[in-house]
Amino acid sequence: NITFNTPVPTTVIVFKSDSSFAPFKPGPNVAGYFQSGQDVNYITLTTEVRGQQDPFSVIFHEYTHLLINNTFPRAPVWFNEGLAEYYSTFSITDDQKVVMGIPIVSHVLRLRESEMLPSSSPASCWKRTRPATRSACVNALASAPFTITSPCDTSVTV
Repeated sequence: NITFNTPVPTTVIVFKSDSSFAPFKPGPNVAGYFQSGQDVNYITLTTEVRGQQDPFSVIFHEYTHLLINNTFPRAPVWFNEGLAEYYSTFSITDDQKVVMGIPIVSHVLRLRESEMLPSSSPASCWKRTRPATRSACVNALASAPFTITSPCDTSVTV
C-alpha cells in the first residue's frame, strides 16, 4: 500500500531560473531534489526547461521519491530512481489519455555507451564506488520501468 499522507509537511520550493537555484543545488546537473526530514520534507526545482527535463517531469520524479520514502524508506537506489524516472514521463494527452514509461533519450544514449551488468546484479550496482562501474547502473535504472509495464503498453485511458 502506497502511503500518500506524510507524517510531516512537504514544502515545494520553485526557483524562477537555474541560476537562482544554483546556490542551493547539491550538484551542477541537478534539476531538482527531494529531501526528507524529521520536521519537514522539501522538494526543490526550477521552472527553467533543461533539455528533456521540464518542470513537470522533475516534480513527478521528486514526488515519486516522496511516496517511496513514505512507503518503503529503505528502497534500493536502483528501484527508487528507476520508479522515479518511470513516473517522470507522466503526461496527459487529449484530456483523458495518461501516458508514462516513455523511453528517456538521455538514458537510451547512456545505455548504448555503458557496459551492461548481468541481469542478476542490478540490486548490487549502487554499492560500487568507481565512476566507471557506477555508470553501468543505468541499465538497472532503465530496466525498472519494464517491471511495471512492457514498452508497448505505455498508455491508459481514464
